[in-house]
Amino acid sequence: MPHHPNAFLDRPQPRATALLMMATALAALLLCQSVQAQQPGDAAGAAAITSRLQAQRLEWTPAAPHGRAVLRIARDGGMPQDFVLRSPLVFSLQDTPLPDGHYTYELTLAPTTSAVRHDDATAALVPSAPSGVGGAMLSGSVSVAGGAFVLPPQVPPRGEVGAADSGSDSATTPSTRSTLASASTRMVAKDQLVSDDHIIQGSVCAGFDCAINEGFGDDTLRLKENNLRIGFQDTRVAPFPSNDWTLVANDSASGGASFMGIEDVTGAKFPARWLAGAPANSLYVSPQGRVGIRTAVPVLDLHVVSTDTPGLRQEQSNVSGFTAQTWDIAGNEANFFVRDVTGGSRLPLRIRPGAPHSSLDIAGNGNVGMGTPRPMASLTLRRADGSGSLLVDNTAGAALAPRVQMELQNNGAIAARLAHGTGTAYWTQHATATAVGLAPSGSGSNALSVQSNGGLMVAGTLSQGSSRTLKHDITAAPVHAILGEVAQLPLYAWRYLSDLNASLHLGPMAEDVHHRFKVGESPRTLAPSDVAGLAAATVQALHQKLAAKDEELLALAERLSALEQQLARKRGGAR
Repeated sequence: MPHHPNAFLDRPQPRATALLMMATALAALLLCQSVQAQQPGDAAGAAAITSRLQAQRLEWTPAAPHGRAVLRIARDGGMPQDFVLRSPLVFSLQDTPLPDGHYTYELTLAPTTSAVRHDDATAALVPSAPSGVGGAMLSGSVSVAGGAFVLPPQVPPRGEVGAADSGSDSATTPSTRSTLASASTRMVAKDQLVSDDHIIQGSVCAGFDCAINEGFGDDTLRLKENNLRIGFQDTRVAPFPSNDWTLVANDSASGGASFMGIEDVTGAKFPARWLAGAPANSLYVSPQGRVGIRTAVPVLDLHVVSTDTPGLRQEQSNVSGFTAQTWDIAGNEANFFVRDVTGGSRLPLRIRPGAPHSSLDIAGNGNVGMGTPRPMASLTLRRADGSGSLLVDNTAGAALAPRVQMELQNNGAIAARLAHGTGTAYWTQHATATAVGLAPSGSGSNALSVQSNGGLMVAGTLSQGSSRTLKHDITAAPVHAILGEVAQLPLYAWRYLSDLNASLHLGPMAEDVHHRFKVGESPRTLAPSDVAGLAAATVQALHQKLAAKDEELLALAERLSALEQQLARKRGGAR
């Protein structure tokens, strides 16, 4: 077994050893904080924080300026609560009473300046850090009893028991004196150094509370006293690793937490803690390397079991200067969801049990499939039961201006195809900067085109609904009155303002037609059927007038013929 060759040189004498231990314990007592706390040591430039515990308040004093301060405190087994603290940093039981119990807290101090994270992916991996002193975090534990914080008593040096209250003047009892004497006797006992292998074929008990005939049970090694620690002090020097570690069982101070922890002595922090009362299999590693949380049979690399909504919280603190943000990823019998905790616990993503295969499928080329694992376009929606549809439903209050609910953009003309099945029958909607057209499959021209100036071009016949079954309030038109109004209707030659070609047109103004005949929906427009109706009424009125004239002419012709015949007879008789 390796040993130091100079181990026997300059050893303190037993009395000096006892005095040194007592002095060390007293110094530790004077320097001990009233709250069992630890500060993360992995934040560069993090400011130190000292704490002070009183009966009704818990105070913190940062060593450097800081920004927003948030205290998160949770009772064992309860939900955490967040409190925003203002300078001075104080949590008072008078302002915020807490039920009796043991509490764990975490204080987060933001830096005085904020960091900026860019939107692009590369910058997100290497964010710009804030300038100046960074933020800090401090965690610890306290106990509340009778509406007040439990203050730690004077802690006796290691191995001493039954230390009296500092404010008590009572005399020690014989048993107490005996115990103290026994402890004193044990403290001045000489150390033993074994410079060879030490093999013990029984069990070992180490600590000041070990007793004669100790009942070990199944224990091979037992530590038994009021402060249990196993230290690992690596005496090597760089470049060899030399970090010191300690296995810690429970806090030293009264009211502290009961836990098993691994302390990074060199870094002054606890990277791992297991609190007493944690459920069975809180952390389980299977022979396959799978990690189970509250399960001894993990199925996958990480398997979490909970009786209500197992989840994962991802919380970004503001210690590095970035805005604090918290997300939850969880699932239960109702849904799998992502929760924006910071944004009011909104659920931007939810997946319901029973969702079909590939309800949302992102291909390697970035195409998104909904209902298909092989999306053929940037967005492919497929349903095998005939339920495929798309609905854009804006449920906000009525807007004064129209809302754009669908927009297609392209650097050039745009085409939308309406296909019947997978065959060759389809319609294509074309859109350019000046027109929107609709063309059938196999056609090189539009069957219908709407120009940007409002013009409508139809390659075939334009039919307007005019069936009797489509109408009501049917009355005979006063064609003669219409004829009189049409005769007075002004006609103009004009050009549309929106027509870039300035084509010449001829006809009445919609306002004049609407004023005289009260037809149409708007005084600014004319329906082709109304114009045709006015023309038909005018033709009928003129036809009736011409028929009357024809009858009048026929009567005059018959009268003239009779007069001519009568005149001829008179002339014949005169001869």
